[in-house]
Amino acid sequence: MIVRDGSSCGIIDVNNRIVVPIEYDELGEYRKGKIKACLSYKWGFVDGEGDRGISFKYDSVHDFSEGLLKLRAGSQLKG
Repeated sequence: MIVRDGSSCGIIDVNNRIVVPIEYDELGEYRKGKIKACLSYKWGFVDGEGDRGISFKYDSVHDFSEGLLKLRAGSQLKG
């Protein structure tokens, strides 16, 4: 479950243990083992245990579709 503390958010499990640190500006839904997250105005992905799998350097990210991911850094679109 996504929780907020002021302007930051994270994820806790059913036992109220923090699984994704409460440090992100925004979090998306859990999909394909990853969670879309925003940190200091840059986007990346974390897994269900809070490990950062895709660097937080993108201006926008889109959810996985057919196993692919679309990322944008500045005017460059990748994926």
